[in-house]
Amino acid sequence: MGEKQSGGREGQGSCSNALGLGNWRQLPAAGIVWACLFLACGYFIGKHADRSADTAAQTQLNEMRQELGAMRQMVALSMLQQGSASQRLEGVSWSTRLPEPDPKVLSALFHTLRFDSNVDVRLAALDALGRYAGRPEIRSELVDVLPNQQSPLVQIA
Repeated sequence: MGEKQSGGREGQGSCSNALGLGNWRQLPAAGIVWACLFLACGYFIGKHADRSADTAAQTQLNEMRQELGAMRQMVALSMLQQGSASQRLEGVSWSTRLPEPDPKVLSALFHTLRFDSNVDVRLAALDALGRYAGRPEIRSELVDVLPNQQSPLVQIA
């Protein structure tokens, strides 16, 4: 019975010796090789595994950014239509926070510049539109609107 147990251990020992695992204390180079191999495998598995989660998260993040931009535009439009001058000024402020305004927001800013009763709101709208003066269509409409302004402050700005 003692021989069977030792025989079984010898079989396991020869298998692990064939893989280079059995004598890793006696052959440190084999242990280093296996450690490097496991490290390399772990690196490549970690680098290439679960890439779909990153793209899904990136897609979701882009969708949320678009929704946030749409919400900012909606807030700016609704604030520009309020009765209070301070709320309209806040709406102009919201429009300046947009990275790229919607044509509806630009149209609302031009409407505010043309027809708002408060000079400060018109000046703020002019300032907000001035950020996009590099665009030819914005510049030409500003040139059309400014001579018709009654307030010298708006004409000078």
